[in-house]
Amino acid sequence: MTNPRSMLVTSGKGGVGKTHFSVSASIEWARMGQRVILVDVDYGTPNSHIYLDIKKRENTLKEVIQGRCSLEKALCEIPHDYWRGESDTEGGSLHFLPGSINRFVMEDFSAKEQLKLQDSLNQLKNEADIFVFDSGAGIDENLLKFSAFCEEMILITDVEPASRADALRLWFSVQELDSPPICWLVPNSVKDELEGNALFVHLKEKMEDAPLRWAGAIRNDERLMEATRAGEIFNLREPGSKASIDLREIAKTMLEESPFGDGSGAGFGEIINEALDF
Repeated sequence: MTNPRSMLVTSGKGGVGKTHFSVSASIEWARMGQRVILVDVDYGTPNSHIYLDIKKRENTLKEVIQGRCSLEKALCEIPHDYWRGESDTEGGSLHFLPGSINRFVMEDFSAKEQLKLQDSLNQLKNEADIFVFDSGAGIDENLLKFSAFCEEMILITDVEPASRADALRLWFSVQELDSPPICWLVPNSVKDELEGNALFVHLKEKMEDAPLRWAGAIRNDERLMEATRAGEIFNLREPGSKASIDLREIAKTMLEESPFGDGSGAGFGEIINEALDF
């Protein structure tokens, strides 16, 4: 049995489309026959559930890591008829672990609780192909913990100077880890792929030719903005839009160009107390 891939979606700066990407990409991978588990680890403003049309969250990540309920009880299965299309590959599934209903401040998320979550997810590793973690914006201790926990990081940014600067700061912070995750770049809301590629080259030069991987760019699309304002996922609402086509290609690229060769992951990162003392 192969290990599931573990992907942390992050951005450094808020408002660049991180959560929308997390949910949309999870749907695309499920449509491609992958068994996906999406985990909302944004403790300030968890909102992945909005796009998945989940209105009641009795058991969340907080209850799981505090031992008040099992992971199986907290996991929500997203019905096939919500996300599946007629031409999708069979065998895919999408489950979701909601973020806390109440604000879950980062001081509460200890090394012990991190290990509890890792142990819980490891128990499901034979039932998943991809774990996707939707993180909060900014650079803090929790982000670094999950960067150590995941094998891959998907960095969402755009052409705005503040977004580029925050993306660089985030990347350099993560590189201080003993085993930094493999980093994919996804430029969002760009004019075209050429502009996205230019941003990739710019960041790669700043990173001194670090191993930054190109996942693809998402073109600016008014229909994406309309879906976001309506609290809907654009690749479900507007499957033929430019942004939906781009997202589908990004998901395909990341699936086919797995850094681990066979498409499986290398397993969750080793979390030890010393590694969490940032």
